[in-house]
Amino acid sequence: MWKTIFAITFLGILIDSCMHNYMASWAGFAHRFCLDLSPSESTYRPLYSAMVCGADPAMSQITAHLRAVGLYHLLVVSGSHLIFIEILLLYIFKPLGKPGEWLIFIALIIFTLICNVAAPVMRAMISFMLRKINEESKLFWSGHNLTLASGIVTLLLFPAWLNSLSFVMSWSAALYVSLPVKSSLRKHIVIFLGLIPIVYSLQPMHPITSLINWLVAPLLGFILLPLCVVAFAFSPAVYLVDLFWLAVDKVTTVIALEIPSQNATTKTIFLLSWFYIFFAQIIIYFILRNMRRRMALNTH
Repeated sequence: MWKTIFAITFLGILIDSCMHNYMASWAGFAHRFCLDLSPSESTYRPLYSAMVCGADPAMSQITAHLRAVGLYHLLVVSGSHLIFIEILLLYIFKPLGKPGEWLIFIALIIFTLICNVAAPVMRAMISFMLRKINEESKLFWSGHNLTLASGIVTLLLFPAWLNSLSFVMSWSAALYVSLPVKSSLRKHIVIFLGLIPIVYSLQPMHPITSLINWLVAPLLGFILLPLCVVAFAFSPAVYLVDLFWLAVDKVTTVIALEIPSQNATTKTIFLLSWFYIFFAQIIIYFILRNMRRRMALNTH
């Protein structure tokens, strides 16, 4: 089933991009509709729009402090947001079996359109379909293989994203997240170190941000997105959610003042970024292959 879905989706996007590009129109409409629903009475409306609709968060004191403490990525809709929604919907629709899978797929497509087909979300959407094919056909692809395949397929459909920093960051983050590191602290350290060559031009990463992400980011991520969605659907909840945003603002302000200011002075060189990504893919492939061989020898 998923091979057919993937083939139809791939050909549909390819044909659409070569002809009328209706998808861009649908995405623009869905994105604007979402922005119109964003709580207009809230001081934090740009943050709601960023979390739910994939809008670029306007620069403000809270966004500057979130960037300083390494939590700015929570505001930028990424592949992790789509994965979270998938997990949430799985709990709801799993009892329905195949119809439930269809409902999850449709919901993720709608979310991708709402986010204006942002590069990280589309890459995660394609990764979702490839993962389903992997499970259905028992291909036994590992996480880094899926990351490579989804990145290449996405670039085949959207070659202009070769110059998209958000796409480069999304691919890199997905690669390191896919590594079979059991300890959450070690995985956060690996992700922190692995992303330094990609994000150094935006914001030099202070070591304390890795610890903050390990301790705080998962909790905030699983709280903020559902709360913001509730505020979109139920306006009285905005006042309570605003209190949460206020707390985040106060805490990040205190922490940001303790972190030395670091100013990025270089520009991202995309060619070097792509060399880095594919070099990392190759190194990880050989490391994991050798690890599997050693494990196989130890079992005999």
